[in-house]
Amino acid sequence: MDGSNTSKPKFRVAIVGGGVAGLTLALTLCRDPNIEIDIYEAANQFAEVGAGIGLWPRCWHILRQLGVFDDVASKKPDFVGDNTPTPVFRFRKGDQSRGIDFWDMRTPGGLLQIHRADFQSALLAHLPSGPNCRKHLSKRLASYSETSPSPSSPVTLTFEDGSIAACDVLLGADGIRSAVRKQMCKELGLGSGDPVFSGKIAFRCLVCTEQLRAIAPNHPCLSSGMEFVGENGFILCYLINGGKTVNFVAFSFMNELEGTRLDGPPVRIGTREEVMQHFGHWDADVQVLLQCVDAPKRWAIEVSPTLETFVSGRVALLGDAAHGMAPFQGAGAGQGVEDAYLLGTLLTHPSASLASLPRILKIYDAVRRPYAQEAVRRSRQAGMLYTLRDEQFRDIGILAKQNGRAAGQLGAKLNGLAHAIYDIWKWCWTTTLDGDVSRAIEMLRAQ
Repeated sequence: MDGSNTSKPKFRVAIVGGGVAGLTLALTLCRDPNIEIDIYEAANQFAEVGAGIGLWPRCWHILRQLGVFDDVASKKPDFVGDNTPTPVFRFRKGDQSRGIDFWDMRTPGGLLQIHRADFQSALLAHLPSGPNCRKHLSKRLASYSETSPSPSSPVTLTFEDGSIAACDVLLGADGIRSAVRKQMCKELGLGSGDPVFSGKIAFRCLVCTEQLRAIAPNHPCLSSGMEFVGENGFILCYLINGGKTVNFVAFSFMNELEGTRLDGPPVRIGTREEVMQHFGHWDADVQVLLQCVDAPKRWAIEVSPTLETFVSGRVALLGDAAHGMAPFQGAGAGQGVEDAYLLGTLLTHPSASLASLPRILKIYDAVRRPYAQEAVRRSRQAGMLYTLRDEQFRDIGILAKQNGRAAGQLGAKLNGLAHAIYDIWKWCWTTTLDGDVSRAIEMLRAQ
């Protein structure tokens, strides 16, 4: 931070991590020209890991407030974005040669499904350039030092290239393997801060719709989002890139490994044969999809440890650094956006000052942490439902093998499964962040 401004800023913010949460936070903070912002990204360019991303109505309102929603929504040409009941996914019990469709999921306005890189590019396009919002690439954090609790004493950042920077508040949006979280947990005596293996593997790839259409012109994934559910795994497919690409993700569950540590990197290039080992006996439409799978990324899904706090002094965590979760409700990115918007709203409040930074972070933690951690729980439970691991639906597989003799019972169970999935998911479109923002502001005013 070179102090090139002619007037002294209200305070200096360092954002470690230039993903969705970090950029949304910067965009929120830019509404106050008296805040000096530095974004430190470890990579040599702003490039998101992953492919498709889903954004629910809870997130749309925030993006509208930030003036970026129209640009994001334009990435999906057929997106409407009103309250009209809109198809999202068709659910099929797919772990058998002839699958059983049991639910067409419709929600108000639907789900905005786009490429993750398109979302990031829209955020970057709206960030102002200039001395009050600087972007730094190839800056991987090695450590930080908060030598004094006094707000007048800077937080010092040391990067792996040996460079040093200073700020008044450090905000860690540096992902599931967060360096900020690791040091914070160590200093607070909260364990290693390392992520743990969720026991779930995802095989991800992008399938060209023309390739799929050439094999199966009437394949359901060409006209609808599909979720094939079954014992010990499920497959999610939906169109992105204006319908040119199918985002394909196949999840395999090994629940006995949940909570263990990974050996080696979490992501590597997999093979079609690996996916076939898990899903080669599934529905005929799944087999067609597998013909189109080429060099999928094999992603061992890690999750963040459940933290007692997201903050320490003038350091805070957000996004996956705070609550990295399994991606079973399309809510991970949205929760990062919510963290960023609420925290940024507090920091840009007229009463925010250098002296109030520790208190602001405590308010952020008190309001956001319980909700975000509940979202983590819901996402995990959704995965249990999709894989028929929930106690009340474990007999679905047995009923399906009885050659129609238990058709009535099976239909009732699948209908109950649809209701359970809807009930655990409906918070994404029936609630907003507004109440929590108002509550946090009232807490700030009251102290």
